[in-house]
Amino acid sequence: MTVLNPPFVTGPAFQAPASPADLPSTLKIWYNLVVVPGEKARPAVLANAGWVDVRDLAEAHVRALEIQEAGSERIIVSEGVYIFQEWLDIANKVKPEGYKKELPKGLPELTAGISTYNLKYDISKASRVLNIRYRTKEETTRDILEWVAERGW
Repeated sequence: MTVLNPPFVTGPAFQAPASPADLPSTLKIWYNLVVVPGEKARPAVLANAGWVDVRDLAEAHVRALEIQEAGSERIIVSEGVYIFQEWLDIANKVKPEGYKKELPKGLPELTAGISTYNLKYDISKASRVLNIRYRTKEETTRDILEWVAERGW
């Protein structure tokens, strides 16, 4: 048995929810803070946590089944850490050309020139055993926004 331990998981959903209210839990959190305008983003801009794109986590599950060395291991699967304001900054930077809605800005001064994280994950085992190439925050953000735009949200 292999145990994969992901932190905050986000990315485009595989299923086809009827509305943003039906989004999977962590994607719903991301959507409400990064896409929905208003004050909702303010309390969470300093949240500091690890994250992984759902597609990379799925790849890790497949590799854990295929790679014998993964057996009997507990593996942290995380691209890295973030301050939630980074997602807002990136969304405003990589917003797809056809995306018409205004995105919240949050408090961009929080990330101006610095990225200080209060935690760190040791992901060396995932790299060594599973050989995962993680998507960046920019790739994941762009893909989520394109996925949202396709649904007209």
